[in-house]
Amino acid sequence: MSDGATMPRILRRLDGHLRAAGLSFVNLSRVFPRFSVDALVSRETNEIEKDVFLRVQQTANNAAGEFIPDSAVALSDGKVVTEGEGGMDALIDQIAIEPQLSPPAALVRACPTGLAGVLPSVIGPQTIQKCANAGIQTIILDVNSTVVAERDRFEVAMSQSKIEIVSG
Repeated sequence: MSDGATMPRILRRLDGHLRAAGLSFVNLSRVFPRFSVDALVSRETNEIEKDVFLRVQQTANNAAGEFIPDSAVALSDGKVVTEGEGGMDALIDQIAIEPQLSPPAALVRACPTGLAGVLPSVIGPQTIQKCANAGIQTIILDVNSTVVAERDRFEVAMSQSKIEIVSG
């Protein structure tokens, strides 16, 4: 980082060096179906959701320093609240306790462009429970860069919450 490179750029450089040596990162969900979110997606994004997803991804692409804000909550008034240093859990908790904010419309998870194998998004049952408690009813993510943790518990949490997963 001494040359001013951001974490996404450093990870892309690392990926490039490994590919030049004949090695590559692979997203677990492409190799092991139990980590894949594919079967849980209910539909593709609409134009508004796609725009929000791309805005969050652009924020992740342009992240300065070591922290990569790859999660955000889209509010019903069109505003997007990006995660801070506390991460996605802190963001969802913040949304749940701040009554002055518009109601949450969706949680958005978007890893930086081209880093799906290097920096996958991870989603698990705790995320679903936090989203449900915060009133979030939709999760927008890229199935190619998302890994599901604790799949059995995740599916139970999904069915209890009625949260919809949308592919960005």
